[in-house]
Amino acid sequence: MRTILLVAAVGVATAAFPVRAAAPPARVAPPLTTKEAAKVLADLEQEFKKRIDALYAEGTLPVAPNTPGNQLEHYEINTIGQLVCDRFRNNRAARRELAEAVALLGDEGFGYFALQEVICQLTYKGERELLVSLLSRRCPQRMHSLELDVLVLVLVQPDCLPDGTLVLCDAYERSRGDAAKKTIYFALERAFRFLHIKSTSDDDYVVQIRQWYRENRADYERSLGYLYHLRGPKFDFETDGALVVKGTNRRRGWE
Repeated sequence: MRTILLVAAVGVATAAFPVRAAAPPARVAPPLTTKEAAKVLADLEQEFKKRIDALYAEGTLPVAPNTPGNQLEHYEINTIGQLVCDRFRNNRAARRELAEAVALLGDEGFGYFALQEVICQLTYKGERELLVSLLSRRCPQRMHSLELDVLVLVLVQPDCLPDGTLVLCDAYERSRGDAAKKTIYFALERAFRFLHIKSTSDDDYVVQIRQWYRENRADYERSLGYLYHLRGPKFDFETDGALVVKGTNRRRGWE
């Protein structure tokens, strides 16, 4: 009798607190076709033109040719940045769609400027997987005025994008395009030239950088001086790199 009551009690408890079924796996959107990518970029460019026209209409931008070229470029780049940021805000599906679009069609024209801004936004937002995937396919040397090594290794706070070195190593090893691999290799080589690594090939160099970083990252911090090497005193890449021994920034007055 006691056994029957116990079983009944367990049954009631189970009914009162039903076990939730496991959540279905997240649906992964299929890659964009070239046609779909072209539409994504065309829509973005159309919105870009509307915003630039609005700046002219409100007098923020004087009518060309009275607008200095660098001022016009500044407004155009900022406008593209705002557009991409709007598409990225709290919407990972939009981030993935736009990253896929510029990966397919980011070689020239408006798509090239969008590519640079998407890379910046993925870096700032710490979208590691999307960033690795994009850099492995399309990897310009500069993102507007920023070089690849400065952007990924130094500019972004480590809590937003930890282990930027491994991001570049992963993108290099995943890449199947010679142009992207060369760009990533040159960024790593310049950032870590101070290590004077002897390698037999580009691939071997990246393997050694990965190994060195894993063994030494606890003792190093990003070099804030590396941010300003183009504007400040002559920077010696043979002795200084994108990473420096912890405490170096404070001693040099960068903090």
